Amino acid sequence: MTESLWRRAIGGAEQQECSSYTSALRSAARDATDDEAIRLRTLADVTSMALPLGAGIAPLKPFYTGPNGRTAIPEDLSEAELDDLADVLQEEGDAELGARLSDVLWTRRRAPEHARRAVDDYLASASRLETSGAAWRARVERAMAFALIIKDRERVALVVHYLKSKVDDPSPSYLTRSTMELLLKHTDETPGKWALHAERHAAAAAAQGNILLEREFHECAAAWHRRNGDADAARRSRQAEAETYVAEAERSSEADSALLMKVHFYQQAIEAFRRVGNCRERVDDLHRIVLALQERVAATAERFEGPNIDVNDMVRGIVARFTGCTFPEALLRLAIMVKLPSYSQLRSQAEEFAMEYPLAHLMGRQRVNEKGHVIVKTPGGDLQRSDRNEATLLTSTFEQLERARGVYVVGMIDPARRKIWADHSVSEHDFYPLVVNNPLVPPGRETLLARGLYAGLTGDFLQAAHILVPQVEHMVRFLLGRRGVITTSLDSDGVQEENSFNTLLEKPELTDVLGADLVFDMKSLLVDKRGANLRNLVAHGLMSHDEFFTAPVAYVWWLALKLCFLPVLQEV
Repeated sequence: MTESLWRRAIGGAEQQECSSYTSALRSAARDATDDEAIRLRTLADVTSMALPLGAGIAPLKPFYTGPNGRTAIPEDLSEAELDDLADVLQEEGDAELGARLSDVLWTRRRAPEHARRAVDDYLASASRLETSGAAWRARVERAMAFALIIKDRERVALVVHYLKSKVDDPSPSYLTRSTMELLLKHTDETPGKWALHAERHAAAAAAQGNILLEREFHECAAAWHRRNGDADAARRSRQAEAETYVAEAERSSEADSALLMKVHFYQQAIEAFRRVGNCRERVDDLHRIVLALQERVAATAERFEGPNIDVNDMVRGIVARFTGCTFPEALLRLAIMVKLPSYSQLRSQAEEFAMEYPLAHLMGRQRVNEKGHVIVKTPGGDLQRSDRNEATLLTSTFEQLERARGVYVVGMIDPARRKIWADHSVSEHDFYPLVVNNPLVPPGRETLLARGLYAGLTGDFLQAAHILVPQVEHMVRFLLGRRGVITTSLDSDGVQEENSFNTLLEKPELTDVLGADLVFDMKSLLVDKRGANLRNLVAHGLMSHDEFFTAPVAYVWWLALKLCFLPVLQEV
């Protein structure tokens, strides 16, 4: 009876993948008898294990690891549970589940028949998942790894034959691109036709406007040409790959807020051409474009702040300031070198602006989002009068801060970040000394902070923002909690709710520790609609791809770095 239950459970799963089987099996276990429930929960544990891309035959990993434990791994299973899994494997069943059971049994018992079964079932499962991208590739790689580890030439040839059958697919896709990469990795063959296939797929991807896929096919074509000993053709493919960065830059937004992203793509193109070699003329052309864009960025920033700030001088000073220092020293210098104007200075600037341009504030103003929806309305007011409109003045103060922040990102933070990344070969783990045992980093959050900071250093601000924005909020919550401040509220039913970030930033104890200037900076950056409001925009999915590569996001990365160094600078 149990067999029919597990078959019925996985048969009702949304997808034919272990990740979908887990919840279906757990759900079935809740309605099963004791003995049936034990088997179903064991199968759920087995299907929950993670199969990372490119893992070879390394043991399956826990789906989740945290400070208080982890989910199941093969080593957790008892001999009795392994015997039960072997019984399930003997029954006619599902290829995806069969591959997973064979994988676990091989890990624990090293029986060749389990490896052979794993090859067959992983390949069969992959054939059902050809539109699933990474899931498909993970299973094909796992099948090949098992065939190689037991030196089963027949099964190695079977996997290669399957891959070859996918190279000739007529349209460019993740499947065909991954197939070429796997053939390069697992065969020594040199058929020139595969290079031509890659070039054809690159052209088709370009016609579809899929720049990323076009780039990847050019990369594949170059690799095949090198394999075939055709250096000239490989060079042409690498040049075409570099040109995709130019195309991406030309396609990106012309808005001032997206200029850094455009510069980023051009700089990637320059680096790609430099690695090709002997492309000096093209590099010089692109360099001139970058310089012109940087002048636009600088001009925008200078227009915000006025003639007293020369962004170009700021950028030039970065190279000398960060030359010759170690990676930890470089991070510390970056964390402490940016000193934004104080709140009182910003307010004074807003007042001076109102005196010089009184009509700018006389009429009410409003801010709209990308859909044209009004998200902030500010009433008009004569700020030269003693009864001036406080809301209008505060909005102007927020604007002054945003402009100053943009100047420091363009002139200091981003050039310093690029200099550090260019000078130091580092990984996520190099940030651990900064975040481990840090008074502002809650236990269990070290990996998140390290990963987010590393992502930002490499320029991956999309990942950095999604990790760091919520972690900055939790750092504030943790800091207040350490000082005995209650960060929750209790409703009439006795349910405790975490206070909002807005509420936390209004706590006087936070101002006592961080200072009024930093707290105002965080309000503007993270929670106020009159400022960048990043916390809410990120949390609600209201930012487009390009918006993650703008000054406010680069600044929040720097802010997280500063907070990590804050215990070095002051008592927290």
